[in-house]
Amino acid sequence: MAGYFTGSKCSCPSKSNILFIILTLTAAGIHGVSQLSYMTSYTKSCELHTEDVKCHIHQGLWYYCETALSNSTTSCSYDHLKDWVRGAAILSAVGMATLVFVWMMVVVTSCGLMGLKLKPLKFALTVVSEVLILSVLTIYGLKSQSKEFGFCFICEILTVVIINVTVTIYIVLWIKERQKEPTEMKPLIASG
Repeated sequence: MAGYFTGSKCSCPSKSNILFIILTLTAAGIHGVSQLSYMTSYTKSCELHTEDVKCHIHQGLWYYCETALSNSTTSCSYDHLKDWVRGAAILSAVGMATLVFVWMMVVVTSCGLMGLKLKPLKFALTVVSEVLILSVLTIYGLKSQSKEFGFCFICEILTVVIINVTVTIYIVLWIKERQKEPTEMKPLIASG
């Protein structure tokens, strides 16, 4: 962790900057949680009225029951979503949530967490990497679920891309702005 820290002084972001970051990351977090709940779902139950009709259950995403007996209840299995994909998605989501939390603490306190100061660019790249990893796994899971997503599949991809691009661009711009105009912190106790 030593590579993330530096002794340089930092500047305080405006309230509007903090609010924008909070709202954007909150939206990304909500979307991430919904995708994580899908990744960790092993089975879903649905009732089919005829053998050749697919049962559609909508809970943020479309789930399909491919085959079932007439007038019976069956389980929609997600065996195609391999354990390593599910595990990687969970680890990525936990890692991203941790990094975003620390990042928000750094922004809000303006000078780091518990007296430690971060190298903003290196830390932000780590956050962005975690977000992108989770996005790739999410899209992979969605694509492997069914070939009949249509418009809903496109909507999910656009949502992931828009949220992550917005977060990435804003963090990069925020860092560049702070690096161009560093603000010296006033000492707590005046000398002399």
